[in-house]
Amino acid sequence: MVVSLSYLGSVALYVFVFIVSACVLRAKIRNRTLQIVLASVLPFLISGFRYNVGWDYGSYAWGYELFDPSLSLFEMLSEYQFGDSIGLNLVLIITKNLNSQFLFFGITSALCFVPAFLYLKKEWDTREYFIPLAIFVTGFSLFFTGLSAIKQGIAISFCLYSLSYVFHRKPVKFLLFVVIAFLFHSSALLFLPVYFCWDHRGKSAGWKQFCAIGGAFLFLTFFAEIISTFGGERFEEYATSVVRTNNYMFYLTLFWLLIFLVFRRKLVKLDARNEMLIVLYAIAVIFMLLGFQNAFVKRIAYYFDVVQIMLLPQLVFIFTKRSRKLVVMLVGVYIVLYCMMQNSGAVDSMAPIPYAFVFGELA
Repeated sequence: MVVSLSYLGSVALYVFVFIVSACVLRAKIRNRTLQIVLASVLPFLISGFRYNVGWDYGSYAWGYELFDPSLSLFEMLSEYQFGDSIGLNLVLIITKNLNSQFLFFGITSALCFVPAFLYLKKEWDTREYFIPLAIFVTGFSLFFTGLSAIKQGIAISFCLYSLSYVFHRKPVKFLLFVVIAFLFHSSALLFLPVYFCWDHRGKSAGWKQFCAIGGAFLFLTFFAEIISTFGGERFEEYATSVVRTNNYMFYLTLFWLLIFLVFRRKLVKLDARNEMLIVLYAIAVIFMLLGFQNAFVKRIAYYFDVVQIMLLPQLVFIFTKRSRKLVVMLVGVYIVLYCMMQNSGAVDSMAPIPYAFVFGELA
């Protein structure tokens, strides 16, 4: 029997789950691994038990059913074509041999949010309100990406984690995590130039920012040719097809970019890394322009707008201590309402909202 929650019930469930995760990661637990595991339990469970939750849920569920678990790694590599998701196939081999669709959806979802949790806890746990709000923003953004665009959600999360090695100037480790992301979605290669946006002095030089923005506009101009040339037949159709939408996301990201630019000096004073994060967010806005012509290629912007996970919570510290709690609540309400607008649909549309799960046997 399929049990479907109401819209408000679904939102309440997600809010509860991510508040619990945020509280766990805020708590003083010496063992970071244990802390991450505890914070991930509820997101893992609702991901694994979900049914028809996620815009692409049907295609991934069908792919799980059709996957041949006897496929060997050698066969996988010998038949490899650019764009094949070796990472997802490895997860399929493990979960299919265990005969557990629950584990398939649970593990793939965990790969979307656990690297983000690790990165935030490792690199940004310095201010009182930051971690709880950042985890909450992660839940209502990256987690929901992972419910639908599973492969790209995983790739984005590993690219986010790789930022740690951009700031610490460790090119081999940075490359390793981008390669892991590539194993799930080949578009992750577009994240490679990010390493050169930072330098050993702990700054993002003006000329590097100029080159990054210029490169984004160059890609915007020739994206169809670039994707057709380097993406192979698999992505050529995406690059050349016209899928027009209202592209409200562009206006929303543009709004937040303006906010970040207005408070740029204060944000950079809070943390020098914000200089580069704002540049990455600007690149996301540029790539969002693709949404007016091609809704699929617009997803490339998601690799860069993910930095809002760090930028939005830091806006809190621009305000006085008395007003910070109110700002925290306003940011939390905004991210929930935004998520509802982007992820709500009819019960049979596979939208992440409302949430549904199977109770007992599926008829």
